[in-house]
Amino acid sequence: MAGPVTEVWTTEEVADHCGIKASSVRETMRRWGIEPYDRIPGRGGANRYPAAEVRAAKQAAPGKGNRTPRKKKA
Repeated sequence: MAGPVTEVWTTEEVADHCGIKASSVRETMRRWGIEPYDRIPGRGGANRYPAAEVRAAKQAAPGKGNRTPRKKKA
């Protein structure tokens, strides 16, 4: 992380921002290389993620349906 974290998002907030299910957030953050900043205290505490890192990773991710074009047969 570069610099102090000023804003953190819960799993549900990350899911809303990224347009994914809350149950997919942990795996998506792992793929994007974002580690949880901390956890909400308590037995059922959820991970919280740095909002700036989530925004940057979402912006850098390819769009939905983005594929490599197929090569045309000669």
